[in-house]
Amino acid sequence: LGFAASYARLVVDHVRARDLAPGPVLAALGLQEVDTDAGAAPDTEPGTRWVSATRLAQALAVAADLCQDPHTALNIAQQVRPANMGALGYTLISCAQFDNGLALFERLQSLICTQVRAVHVLQGEHIRSRLEPLGEVPRDTALWTFALATRLAFARWVSGRPLVLDGVWLPCPAPADTGPLQTYFGCPLHFDADLASELAPAAWLNLPNPHADPHMHRLM
Repeated sequence: LGFAASYARLVVDHVRARDLAPGPVLAALGLQEVDTDAGAAPDTEPGTRWVSATRLAQALAVAADLCQDPHTALNIAQQVRPANMGALGYTLISCAQFDNGLALFERLQSLICTQVRAVHVLQGEHIRSRLEPLGEVPRDTALWTFALATRLAFARWVSGRPLVLDGVWLPCPAPADTGPLQTYFGCPLHFDADLASELAPAAWLNLPNPHADPHMHRLM
């Protein structure tokens, strides 16, 4: 159980971009340099490397220490791109609308994460997304900040819109300074929740995808 190495690579790339040695982060992730190589085989290959939630939390803590920034997890999350999601990322950006992308994500999400399962339910004019742990997932603030912020960052990047959720529930303690997190999400934040969840306008499902590629979509 865990997260694909392509996703965990975000932490390594962030540290490297600041001219810091990524060795301690790689060690925390339990990976070698080749496992996070952007040119390595796609994560749909049988040899996909996985990083447990506990190791990812440890790597985020190491990165925060190296960067001397308590908001490192939030900063890293905003850099997510399709390549970090492997084949799933490119499949999602090929969809014409968000509703199709969400349906594909529910079916194929195990390509990027096998330790947390996202479940989406329509509730009137909203859609509720729950992130259900499969196995032991620490109630770590940096980990859940990273997990939820990457979801919103990817949606914003794909849509080309400054999307704002109606509410976010995090199953972890609040950080010492909630200001940057509040500014990024722009909606009510609820900490120490039983489960991670998001509440979004159902109208998002009809948003067009400016990156849509019908030919790629048929291939994927």
